[in-house]
Amino acid sequence: LETYEPSQSKNILRDQMVVLGTQVYLTSPFRLVTIQDEKGKQLRFVTNRFDVTAQEVADMYKARWQIELFFKHIKQHMTIKKLFSYSEKGVSNQIILAMIASLLTYLLKVETGSKKSPFQIKRLLKHLLFQPFEELWVLLVPT
Repeated sequence: LETYEPSQSKNILRDQMVVLGTQVYLTSPFRLVTIQDEKGKQLRFVTNRFDVTAQEVADMYKARWQIELFFKHIKQHMTIKKLFSYSEKGVSNQIILAMIASLLTYLLKVETGSKKSPFQIKRLLKHLLFQPFEELWVLLVPT
């Protein structure tokens, strides 16, 4: 429909107010912010936030992407496959506990000089949970 506001930032290419839909059905106005990332790729963000600058919209989406990458890392490397709580306190407790478990596993790997991966060590710990520690030690310490 119209350009919203000129941007002072060089990576903001366009900042427009648009409506989405067809000739029969149109939505409320949205804001379309087009930016160019560090690699030269154009990214478009649709938002209903008219109270912030185009640069702030771009920064919000960049921060959100970092959060997504953090959760991907957690799922892949800290073996959190599902959240047991969806409250802020419950999620942060589960993440902190997973971090503690990962760090203790890594510490065990370093202290024993084991060639096994942290994942393999976690499997051994689970498998030998109720066995004497010496059995785990024999499997961890390289000979």
